[in-house]
Amino acid sequence: MTTVIPSVTTNTEKYLSYKEHMTRLNKARAGGFYLEAIFILYAMMEDRLSAFLYYAGVTNKTREKVTSTKKVRPHLNQTFSTQGANLRMISKKMGLIKTMIAWSDGYTPVDKSRDYLDVLCRQVQSTAHRDEIIGTLEGIEAWCKRRNQLVHALLSKKVENQEELLIELVETGLQHNRKLDSFICSFKVRNNIRGQFNIQ
Repeated sequence: MTTVIPSVTTNTEKYLSYKEHMTRLNKARAGGFYLEAIFILYAMMEDRLSAFLYYAGVTNKTREKVTSTKKVRPHLNQTFSTQGANLRMISKKMGLIKTMIAWSDGYTPVDKSRDYLDVLCRQVQSTAHRDEIIGTLEGIEAWCKRRNQLVHALLSKKVENQEELLIELVETGLQHNRKLDSFICSFKVRNNIRGQFNIQ
């Protein structure tokens, strides 16, 4: 029988999980266990991307599917082409977020409008480091490609210089993750999109 690890269900559990894995990440870096560090960094980036989509009201409460909320879903389908989107893949999450950020740059929200797109745009436009996030996401995309090339062909690659590559991947990944986390934390400030539209 397969053992299933329970998901976190509260903000406290989420905080404790994140704290534990930050500790593991730091231990892995200090001990030279760079593959473990890369594994943790990838998971953290994916979690942060999921958080953005969750707080933007894009995903349902499990964060796995596009919400079916009637006040939101038609806007997502028409403006961001989310119909049938597979948001379990990190590349799809990044692509959708890049589309949303680029859209917010050209959209003028109606002042005090309670329409979903206007509320979303105001939230994105008030987020710190918005002007840098596209570059960060592109950096993460490049990082993921390098990580995938290494991990999926680990035993078929020559070991020379592998250690240096792993160290560089960890350090670059840390920089990208910090920038992404800073952006997501700012996006969550005074964000009531899910409550306002009763997104389930």
